[in-house]
Amino acid sequence: EPRTQGYKYIGKPVARVDLSDKVFGAPIYGLDAEVPNILHAAIIRPSAVGATFKSADTAKAEGMPGVVKVVQMDDWVGVVAQSYPEALAAKSAIRVEWDVPQEWTEENLREVLQVGKGDDLLQQKKGSALSDDDEQAVRMEFRSPLGAHAQLEP
Repeated sequence: EPRTQGYKYIGKPVARVDLSDKVFGAPIYGLDAEVPNILHAAIIRPSAVGATFKSADTAKAEGMPGVVKVVQMDDWVGVVAQSYPEALAAKSAIRVEWDVPQEWTEENLREVLQVGKGDDLLQQKKGSALSDDDEQAVRMEFRSPLGAHAQLEP
């Protein structure tokens, strides 16, 4: 049984003053900012680590509503539009071809990360070491999908 005596909030129900606003979409995010005459951009980056830009078919995007300009650089393609939804729609209409030296996937990521790593070294030892065939040895491996460090906005 948790000890909650003496605490003001821990162990007690607290009203969520922001819940109603979140449910009905009222909070203001950076994406909600409105600046007169501002343009919005959406960029297509390489499809894989180490990929280089080969070509892009931008014809469909260039004629879409709100598109001001399609920009092609050495290693990416971008769209400038009058609104963010228009920029995203035009971005989706662009077909980019990349030269991919090696396709990195969740399945082969572990193998790719091991290349050139060398042998595992014991960095710290506490207690007694267990042999591979010891029944007391517990070995676990945990994996999770790759995640982007990105703002939490719509």
